[in-house]
Amino acid sequence: MKLLILSMLAAQALAAPLDFADALKLADANEAALDADAKAALMQSQDAALRTATAGCVSLAPGRLPAFTIVMELDADGRALNSWRDSDLPMVRCVERELRNGAYRTTGKGGFFMSFVVSFTP
Repeated sequence: MKLLILSMLAAQALAAPLDFADALKLADANEAALDADAKAALMQSQDAALRTATAGCVSLAPGRLPAFTIVMELDADGRALNSWRDSDLPMVRCVERELRNGAYRTTGKGGFFMSFVVSFTP
């Protein structure tokens, strides 16, 4: 069933530009399909990139740090091809820009979608 949904979303992606919600569905499906070792490697590479990006962009945050999600489509080398975000705040745009410069551990196949779901606790 997951494979069918993923295939349908991928076909839709070829037919029309993806919006944030569709990209997030693809990321959720791609990440759910990873085995435990691959998921751990991806999360480790995401964590390192997110810490660096957030540290470099936090000065642009409004008074309270916002929750946000960024989705990225990666090529076979784990580099960003496309990205989407659910917020247009300057800090979130900055984090997205910084995350797009990273390389992430994935399956080694192009068209892999992943997400960064970020929230801050006081």
